[in-house]
Amino acid sequence: MPRDDLRISQSLALRILDALPEEALPTIGRELRGGESEQLATIASQLHVVRRIRDRAKSDPERARGLYDKYVVHRLDGSTEAGRKHERCRHFVLDLDHDPIAPICLKLYADLCESTYPQLARDLRRLADSNGL
Repeated sequence: MPRDDLRISQSLALRILDALPEEALPTIGRELRGGESEQLATIASQLHVVRRIRDRAKSDPERARGLYDKYVVHRLDGSTEAGRKHERCRHFVLDLDHDPIAPICLKLYADLCESTYPQLARDLRRLADSNGL
């Protein structure tokens, strides 16, 4: 299946799953494991997690704040220093220990970079697994 078709089908699957009642998602995730349904099962499981996170976030004061400067990132190779290649680069930091959405993001990033950076993808998955993500 071409990659564009896969994106469309995942988008449609997500809309369908989002319309289902909360109690149906874990069951779908368990029953669809294996074969061609693996991606749908993964989406159902992730959607279940996202819904739980959304419910918890309703009382979080950070919720209304949006994106803001929270971290200062410096590359160890010195390329973020003045006049170097990454001096003005922007970074987005994931807190793997406290952010409940970070595991999904880390695993998705690994999937997306698999074909161009296979070792990075393996390392990211290993990191996610070592943190029980």
